[in-house]
Amino acid sequence: HDLLGGRAMADGSGSVGHASTDPLPSTVEPIVSRDAQQIVSMQDNIMQQQDRQLDGISRSLGVLKNMGHEIRGELDMQNHLLDDIEEGIDRTSTNMQVAQQRMKRLLRKTKDCKWICAILILLTIAVLLVVWVFQFDGKMP
Repeated sequence: HDLLGGRAMADGSGSVGHASTDPLPSTVEPIVSRDAQQIVSMQDNIMQQQDRQLDGISRSLGVLKNMGHEIRGELDMQNHLLDDIEEGIDRTSTNMQVAQQRMKRLLRKTKDCKWICAILILLTIAVLLVVWVFQFDGKMP
């Protein structure tokens, strides 16, 4: 018998004939068993390493999930602030439009030089009267 369980040819040529149906020789069984144990051990080591890597990935995904929730909360808060600012700008814009309309009306009313002249003449008369009253200190001319 050779190691593979084959038989040598009867003529002594050393060629291997048909494989024998005999079980593996007793010297091969411990080698195969030891190799199988090593393979199983290597597979266990690989699976443990993969489990550690998957745990790391899982932790990283948890951190990313928390960051995503924090970012979403921050964006919601920023959106509310922007909405408040937009409302304030809209109110201010409306107030500015109303003020501009009032200014236009006032300019149209004061556009006529007669009103400005009348106001200036009346102011001049009022100032002269005040000066005249204080100049005489209550004495009549």
